[in-house]
Amino acid sequence: MAVYQDRAKERIKKKINKFTELAARSSEQKVSEADTRQVIVRILDDMFGWDEFNNLTGEQMIRGKFADFVLKNKAGDLAVIEAKQASVRLKEIHAKQACDYAINMGLEWVILTNSLEWIVYRIEFKKGSAPEIDQVFSVKLTDEKMKKADKVELLYLLTEEASRKDELAEYADRCHALSADQLVAHIMTKEVLDKVRLAIKRKSGHNIDNYEVACALAENVFANDCTPENLDGMLRKIKNA
Repeated sequence: MAVYQDRAKERIKKKINKFTELAARSSEQKVSEADTRQVIVRILDDMFGWDEFNNLTGEQMIRGKFADFVLKNKAGDLAVIEAKQASVRLKEIHAKQACDYAINMGLEWVILTNSLEWIVYRIEFKKGSAPEIDQVFSVKLTDEKMKKADKVELLYLLTEEASRKDELAEYADRCHALSADQLVAHIMTKEVLDKVRLAIKRKSGHNIDNYEVACALAENVFANDCTPENLDGMLRKIKNA
């Protein structure tokens, strides 16, 4: 790991308690959205390493509407940051608003935050179809169930240092590769089903075809929330094969 990456993570370790307390206090006191934005700017500057004056543009107009912040580097605009009042619970409607801004600007990344919680979205632009929006990760500073080290690793991805080698994109790609849809798609291939079928035969002595294996996986293994929309099509293809 490069020295600057270690330094960035160490900076977060030193600052995270301070900003967790500040954000929590802002939420409890129900400070205004304007005051929350000041806290967010301090976090972006002091903890994430983005210069307030060189890397942040506030109230940028996008097709007649204003984005709270646009994050940028020397190469250009990187992400839309949507800031909500510290006491506001972040909802899908807030994410949609921010993503609409990003889509209109052709930007890949959206950060939704109320200073206490940081949610990152990625927008994939495809020719001939609507952009696809995926949540990459979410970190709540006061989340006692998440280890501090895990928070640091995720928050590091929002730093200026991480942007130098597109580490956020690399992380998102890895998450996508290990997503339920992708894993199911890989499992429901002839190559994998063949190996499962042969393993069953060696263990039990039963001759079972790939379609039976696929149906058993679909019914008994795959949770409803990770079943791909085209599962029926996959099963038909396996049955025909």
